[in-house]
Amino acid sequence: MAAQPPPLGWAWAFAGSFVYDDEAWSGGDWSTTGLRVLSFLPLIGAALFVRAVWVRRASLARTLAVLELAARIIAAHPALLILSLAQLGVFLLLSIPLLSIFARLFLLGHFGVKHGESQEWITNAGARWLAWATLGAWLWTWSAMRGVLRVTVAGTVSHWFFHGDGSKRAAEARSTAVDSEYEAGEDSLPGPAPGDWLGTQDPSPLEPTQLEIVRASFSRATGPALGTICAAALALAIARVGMLIAGLARRTSRAISHPRTPDFLQPLAAGAALLAGLSAVLSGISDFALIYVGVTGEGFAAATRRSARLVRGRAVKSVMDGLIIHLLLDLMTLALSFLAGVAGFLFSAHNLHVPADAPLVGLLCALVPYWTLRLCSDVLGNAADTLFLCYSIDEAGGEEHCKEAADAFKNADETLPF
Repeated sequence: MAAQPPPLGWAWAFAGSFVYDDEAWSGGDWSTTGLRVLSFLPLIGAALFVRAVWVRRASLARTLAVLELAARIIAAHPALLILSLAQLGVFLLLSIPLLSIFARLFLLGHFGVKHGESQEWITNAGARWLAWATLGAWLWTWSAMRGVLRVTVAGTVSHWFFHGDGSKRAAEARSTAVDSEYEAGEDSLPGPAPGDWLGTQDPSPLEPTQLEIVRASFSRATGPALGTICAAALALAIARVGMLIAGLARRTSRAISHPRTPDFLQPLAAGAALLAGLSAVLSGISDFALIYVGVTGEGFAAATRRSARLVRGRAVKSVMDGLIIHLLLDLMTLALSFLAGVAGFLFSAHNLHVPADAPLVGLLCALVPYWTLRLCSDVLGNAADTLFLCYSIDEAGGEEHCKEAADAFKNADETLPF
């Protein structure tokens, strides 16, 4: 499905470029020649998408099984989607003052020496540093809010895994096995005898609703776990900045060094490789640390240490390494948003007869569905990561609370013909 929208967008854009051949009447070459050139971008994107999935086709069945299970859990807790939309609205409201301050700080300065008829605007050094600090605070806020959603989803999915429908199905399977043993002639059964209830004990306590589960998970994410989330968001921000610096340092080292110089004699390249490795490790640990916080409520240090030990175990490491969950979600998001952008481009260039504004209209039409789909894919990705961590906890303890998750991670390789 992720590979279908790009070819459709290519065919639509390429055919639409021949609707008006008179460039002077249509308003310019954006609706004809430019559209024909841009129409090949979806085709190239489709080829790259297909190649990325085909290389890992052996893991496609397990990936779809895990995503199907995660989607079913999210559908059983619709309050998570409402919470994610509300969180996006709060972030947009917070972005207005922060970005206004960021833009305003660059206006604090003075004009430099006049060169001919033009003068260069020079921003004050203090205002420049404050502007970048404001931008960092804005990014940190976004990371922290995503962390709150990640912990909330983790708490909800883990309750389903250990105490909800997933655990009930596993218990029913074990009960069926015990019944079969009893019918086969077993004399002893574990547990109390039938009818042996205590008089003051309620045999069927009321279970919490899905809204109460989500509310409890959100309360923990915004209460006891908020400091852990902010620390993890800061670690993720540092990791992303470190990876950007490492990439820039690597390109600079290649540009200034001699081609025949070995890599170990290039200090800048060695430092860039070390920084990139540390950033990648820090990013991975922080991601699963938040999931562990949502599952257990532990602090940041303990969650980082124990989650790293769980996901690196021999029994589960190979299970997650082969999955393409986030790749498939990213491809789906990009493909559908690109198709929406092509539709907006064609509508502006032909129906509205304003081809000069077609690129801007297409960009806006692509950004809105991109962020909406990205929001949904984040919720699905968080649910899939939580299922993997809960499955890792089961494997480490030698238990099986959810047979569906175990089947999705281990026994779904042969559901597709290829």
